[in-house]
Amino acid sequence: MATAEYANTQPTLANRPTILYEPGTGVGGGSFWSYEFYAKGPIVYARTDSTLRTLVQAGPKTVFTTAEYVDSLTTHGFSVHRLAIFPYYHVSQLTYDFLNPATRSKTLLPYVLVEVK
Repeated sequence: MATAEYANTQPTLANRPTILYEPGTGVGGGSFWSYEFYAKGPIVYARTDSTLRTLVQAGPKTVFTTAEYVDSLTTHGFSVHRLAIFPYYHVSQLTYDFLNPATRSKTLLPYVLVEVK
């Protein structure tokens, strides 16, 4: 939700399509669902590098994904510019490590909003 709110308030991102990049056959989940619900711009899913490559041929695109996948995009030849990083935790699955402020940061999964060329 925080990522969608950020994108909605940035003049260069508001109402611009966002690609939710999740390789494989999964539905994304987690922070993707919130982003898809709250974002004002259109949403497109990309499940493969080749799909993403086709989408960025027309010009740079805003992509929302995990930090792990951002790193893989760079190694697969995409030019990636990080716009913002947002920590995510599935709050319905609370653990002691999350509840403890001293260990919370190691339980968070970073989701990243990037521009991909």
